[in-house]
Amino acid sequence: MPNNQDFIQKIEELSFNAMPALKQIMYDGWLLRFAGGYTRRANSVNPLYHSNIDALSKIKYCEQAYQRENIPVVFKLTETAKPAELNSVLEGQGYKKSENALVMTAPAAVKGPDIKAEEMTVPDDKWVAEYLKAVGYDVKFTKIVETLAAETIPEKVFMRIIIKGETAAVGYAAVEDGFCGIFDLVAAEKFRRKGYGRQMMLNLLEFGKRNGAENAYLQVLETNTAALSLYDSLGFRPAYKYWYRSK
Repeated sequence: MPNNQDFIQKIEELSFNAMPALKQIMYDGWLLRFAGGYTRRANSVNPLYHSNIDALSKIKYCEQAYQRENIPVVFKLTETAKPAELNSVLEGQGYKKSENALVMTAPAAVKGPDIKAEEMTVPDDKWVAEYLKAVGYDVKFTKIVETLAAETIPEKVFMRIIIKGETAAVGYAAVEDGFCGIFDLVAAEKFRRKGYGRQMMLNLLEFGKRNGAENAYLQVLETNTAALSLYDSLGFRPAYKYWYRSK
């Protein structure tokens, strides 16, 4: 498993570009992202770069910033978080650790899909509705999803597999600097465990290859054994871990 600091920083930055927030600020090497509470990833403190101010003072600053936005403060950490002792400092301040998530990478070159997905540069209302339903998010996030999708800068695609007039699976990919990031891949409940997730992956990876990506990356919980099995079969291997801390 690569643990090179530069590599982790690169993938983290690519993922921020692929999944932007509504607002963000930099504070002494920490990136604070805000998106109205939609996903922890888009509403978290990311301690990416060198710090000069002591950790406790910075944590207080972050707590006040998220309080102003009426969003719980969440820290997203990797093994390269700055300062090095931040994980233990947060624990001492009562921030509980979530389960680990894996960032996995693989060569983008794979065989083409057997089922071709519909492609959109901006998701339509049906894509957003089906995605929110499949992952169990409240429809109140509809406008945020639409806004973030429209403002994403890298080359991107939103895909949908239709089976007999029904949405079987949706997914999203963004390509930047030779990497294809895979996000928001989910099958509708009645179509799960029938191979449509694999077909969506193949479509997204093909899009990446078509747009110059040599490698792909994705994020998955360590406990999601079904997804891990699929990704492993497609050549994805763990690159590094991240986790959240929140009160």
